[in-house]
Amino acid sequence: MTGNSRLFVTLDNSIQSEVRTGDENKLFLKGKCDILVQTRKGEKKISDVFYVPNLKHNLLSVGQLNQKGYVLIFCFDTCTIKDKHEFLISKVKVTPNKMYPMKMICSLNDFLKTSIENHLRLWHCRFGHLSSKTLSYMSQKNIVDGLPHIAVQDKICEACVAGKQRNEPFSVRKS
Repeated sequence: MTGNSRLFVTLDNSIQSEVRTGDENKLFLKGKCDILVQTRKGEKKISDVFYVPNLKHNLLSVGQLNQKGYVLIFCFDTCTIKDKHEFLISKVKVTPNKMYPMKMICSLNDFLKTSIENHLRLWHCRFGHLSSKTLSYMSQKNIVDGLPHIAVQDKICEACVAGKQRNEPFSVRKS
Protein backbone atom coordinates (compact mmCIF):
# COMPACT_ATOMS: atom_id res chain seq x y z
CA MET A 1 0.00 0.00 0.00
CA THR A 2 1.13 3.52 -0.68
CA GLY A 3 -0.17 7.02 -0.13
CA ASN A 4 2.41 8.55 -2.45
CA SER A 5 0.76 9.18 -5.81
CA ARG A 6 4.12 10.24 -7.30
CA LEU A 7 5.17 6.56 -7.33
CA PHE A 8 2.39 5.54 -9.75
CA VAL A 9 3.00 4.30 -13.24
CA THR A 10 -0.67 3.40 -13.70
CA LEU A 11 -3.78 3.81 -11.53
CA ASP A 12 -7.06 1.90 -11.65
CA ASN A 13 -9.39 3.94 -9.45
CA SER A 14 -12.35 1.60 -9.97
CA ILE A 15 -11.12 -0.32 -6.90
CA GLN A 16 -12.75 1.27 -3.83
CA SER A 17 -12.68 -0.54 -0.50
CA GLU A 18 -11.55 -0.31 3.10
CA VAL A 19 -8.87 -2.18 5.00
CA ARG A 20 -8.35 -2.51 8.74
CA THR A 21 -4.89 -2.21 10.23
CA GLY A 22 -3.56 -4.22 13.16
CA ASP A 23 -4.79 -1.55 15.60
CA GLU A 24 -8.33 -1.63 14.08
CA ASN A 25 -7.99 1.69 12.21
CA LYS A 26 -9.80 1.90 8.88
CA LEU A 27 -7.90 2.79 5.73
CA PHE A 28 -9.86 3.67 2.60
CA LEU A 29 -8.51 2.26 -0.68
CA LYS A 30 -8.94 4.61 -3.62
CA GLY A 31 -7.45 2.45 -6.33
CA LYS A 32 -4.86 -0.06 -7.42
CA CYS A 33 -1.64 0.99 -9.12
CA ASP A 34 1.70 -0.15 -10.49
CA ILE A 35 4.83 1.42 -9.02
CA LEU A 36 8.50 1.43 -10.02
CA VAL A 37 11.25 0.44 -7.61
CA GLN A 38 14.80 1.53 -8.34
CA THR A 39 17.27 -1.38 -8.31
CA ARG A 40 20.97 -1.56 -9.11
CA LYS A 41 20.16 -2.75 -12.62
CA GLY A 42 17.38 -0.27 -13.34
CA GLU A 43 13.73 0.02 -12.50
CA LYS A 44 11.47 -2.89 -11.56
CA LYS A 45 7.67 -2.72 -11.62
CA ILE A 46 5.56 -3.95 -8.70
CA SER A 47 1.93 -4.46 -9.75
CA ASP A 48 -1.38 -4.26 -7.89
CA VAL A 49 -0.27 -1.89 -5.14
CA PHE A 50 -3.22 -0.40 -3.25
CA TYR A 51 -3.51 3.40 -3.17
CA VAL A 52 -4.50 4.75 0.26
CA PRO A 53 -4.37 8.58 0.07
CA ASN A 54 -3.75 9.31 3.77
CA LEU A 55 -1.14 6.60 4.34
CA LYS A 56 2.07 8.12 5.71
CA HIS A 57 4.38 5.15 5.03
CA ASN A 58 4.51 2.61 2.21
CA LEU A 59 3.59 -0.90 3.35
CA LEU A 60 4.52 -4.10 1.54
CA SER A 61 2.50 -7.26 2.13
CA VAL A 62 4.75 -10.30 2.46
CA GLY A 63 1.83 -12.58 1.56
CA GLN A 64 0.88 -10.68 -1.58
CA LEU A 65 4.47 -10.42 -2.80
CA ASN A 66 4.97 -14.14 -2.20
CA GLN A 67 1.72 -14.93 -4.02
CA LYS A 68 2.94 -12.96 -7.07
CA GLY A 69 6.14 -14.99 -7.27
CA TYR A 70 8.52 -12.74 -5.35
CA VAL A 71 11.00 -14.44 -3.01
CA LEU A 72 11.42 -12.88 0.44
CA ILE A 73 14.30 -14.04 2.61
CA PHE A 74 14.49 -12.89 6.22
CA CYS A 75 17.94 -13.61 7.61
CA PHE A 76 19.18 -12.06 10.87
CA ASP A 77 18.64 -8.31 10.44
CA THR A 78 18.04 -8.20 6.67
CA CYS A 79 15.09 -8.80 4.34
CA THR A 80 16.04 -9.67 0.76
CA ILE A 81 13.38 -9.36 -1.95
CA LYS A 82 13.92 -11.07 -5.31
CA ASP A 83 11.65 -11.56 -8.30
CA LYS A 84 10.71 -14.98 -9.68
CA HIS A 85 13.91 -14.99 -11.78
CA GLU A 86 16.03 -14.49 -8.62
CA PHE A 87 16.79 -10.88 -9.68
CA LEU A 88 17.51 -8.73 -6.62
CA ILE A 89 14.81 -6.09 -6.05
CA SER A 90 15.85 -4.82 -2.64
CA LYS A 91 17.89 -5.66 0.43
CA VAL A 92 16.60 -3.90 3.54
CA LYS A 93 18.06 -3.73 7.05
CA VAL A 94 15.74 -3.90 10.07
CA THR A 95 15.35 -0.77 12.21
CA PRO A 96 15.36 -0.70 16.04
CA ASN A 97 11.53 -0.72 16.02
CA LYS A 98 11.54 -3.99 14.00
CA MET A 99 10.49 -2.44 10.67
CA TYR A 100 12.06 -2.96 7.25
CA PRO A 101 11.94 0.46 5.54
CA MET A 102 12.22 0.18 1.77
CA LYS A 103 13.10 3.36 -0.08
CA MET A 104 10.94 4.05 -3.09
CA ILE A 105 12.30 6.39 -5.74
CA CYS A 106 9.98 8.35 -7.99
CA SER A 107 10.80 7.92 -11.65
CA LEU A 108 9.59 10.92 -13.60
CA ASN A 109 9.79 9.73 -17.18
CA ASP A 110 8.16 11.80 -19.92
CA PHE A 111 5.00 9.72 -19.93
CA LEU A 112 4.44 10.37 -16.21
CA LYS A 113 4.76 14.14 -16.29
CA THR A 114 1.64 16.29 -16.07
CA SER A 115 3.06 19.11 -18.21
CA ILE A 116 5.48 18.86 -21.06
CA GLU A 117 6.50 21.01 -24.00
CA ASN A 118 6.86 18.21 -26.55
CA HIS A 119 3.35 16.75 -26.94
CA LEU A 120 4.39 14.51 -29.83
CA ARG A 121 6.98 12.65 -27.73
CA LEU A 122 4.63 12.36 -24.75
CA TRP A 123 1.72 10.92 -26.72
CA HIS A 124 4.03 8.80 -28.89
CA CYS A 125 5.22 7.05 -25.70
CA ARG A 126 1.75 6.89 -24.12
CA PHE A 127 0.32 5.11 -27.16
CA GLY A 128 3.10 2.54 -27.39
CA HIS A 129 5.25 4.36 -29.96
CA LEU A 130 2.45 5.10 -32.42
CA SER A 131 3.49 7.02 -35.56
CA SER A 132 3.19 10.82 -35.63
CA LYS A 133 0.93 10.54 -38.69
CA THR A 134 -1.57 8.39 -36.78
CA LEU A 135 -1.36 10.64 -33.71
CA SER A 136 -2.00 13.69 -35.88
CA TYR A 137 -5.02 11.99 -37.48
CA MET A 138 -6.44 11.06 -34.04
CA SER A 139 -5.89 14.64 -32.89
CA GLN A 140 -7.61 16.19 -35.95
CA LYS A 141 -10.64 13.88 -35.73
CA ASN A 142 -10.96 14.27 -31.91
CA ILE A 143 -10.82 10.49 -31.50
CA VAL A 144 -9.16 10.75 -28.07
CA ASP A 145 -10.42 13.10 -25.33
CA GLY A 146 -7.64 15.38 -24.08
CA LEU A 147 -5.30 14.73 -26.99
CA PRO A 148 -3.84 18.11 -28.01
CA HIS A 149 -3.19 19.19 -31.60
CA ILE A 150 -0.20 17.23 -32.90
CA ALA A 151 1.48 18.05 -36.20
CA VAL A 152 3.16 15.36 -38.28
CA GLN A 153 6.92 15.48 -37.75
CA ASP A 154 9.86 13.46 -39.00
CA LYS A 155 11.50 13.11 -35.59
CA ILE A 156 13.26 9.82 -34.96
CA CYS A 157 12.55 7.88 -31.76
CA GLU A 158 15.58 5.89 -30.60
CA ALA A 159 13.41 3.17 -29.04
CA CYS A 160 11.50 2.71 -32.31
CA VAL A 161 14.75 2.47 -34.28
CA ALA A 162 16.19 -0.06 -31.82
CA GLY A 163 12.97 -2.10 -31.94
CA LYS A 164 13.13 -2.33 -35.73
CA GLN A 165 16.75 -3.43 -35.92
CA ARG A 166 17.44 -6.94 -37.04
CA ASN A 167 20.43 -9.12 -37.68
CA GLU A 168 21.31 -10.54 -41.05
CA PRO A 169 21.11 -14.34 -41.05
CA PHE A 170 24.35 -16.16 -40.41
CA SER A 171 25.90 -17.68 -43.50
CA VAL A 172 25.85 -21.44 -43.67
CA ARG A 173 29.31 -22.94 -44.00
CA LYS A 174 29.88 -26.36 -45.36
CA SER A 175 32.63 -28.28 -43.67
